[in-house]
Amino acid sequence: NEWSDMTWEEFSTTVMSELFLNRNAKNARRIHLKDTEHALALPSEVDWVAKGAVTKVKNQQRCGSCWAFSTIGAVEGGLAIATGKLVSLSEEELVQCDTNGDHGCQGGLMDNAFEWIAEGNSLCTEAEYPYTSGAGVTGMCKKTCPGSVTLTTHKDVPIDNEDALMAAVA
Repeated sequence: NEWSDMTWEEFSTTVMSELFLNRNAKNARRIHLKDTEHALALPSEVDWVAKGAVTKVKNQQRCGSCWAFSTIGAVEGGLAIATGKLVSLSEEELVQCDTNGDHGCQGGLMDNAFEWIAEGNSLCTEAEYPYTSGAGVTGMCKKTCPGSVTLTTHKDVPIDNEDALMAAVA
């Protein structure tokens, strides 16, 4: 990969961002998945790649936008599972337009992004709003597409709860 010839110091200053602290009060209202009564009926493994619910690998490059990529990946997968259609959605839209406690290339959190989408901000496709923040510079929001995907809610998986994680993934 493009980082294999870097020292740890070069890699950490080039690619890794500072620890991002979540100060968004809305996240105090997180909804967590409950332990499932049906944990024994869950499969031992699930492969959403094999089932066609995961887009090709994407690269955030030198922008601290992992929060946007993980959010979009989750929405893409959920959409594919629900509709049978795999659509590549725009991380750049979140990086540039989501100001719900997220800070573009300086970091953010999935919960903030999910809330932003659920507040009525429908998502554009990757083709409509391509990724341009790879150099680490967040541009201004330039959304011109109407957006075609939205959320009504999201739930977090409780920490250290494998049964809840498996129930969420299955």
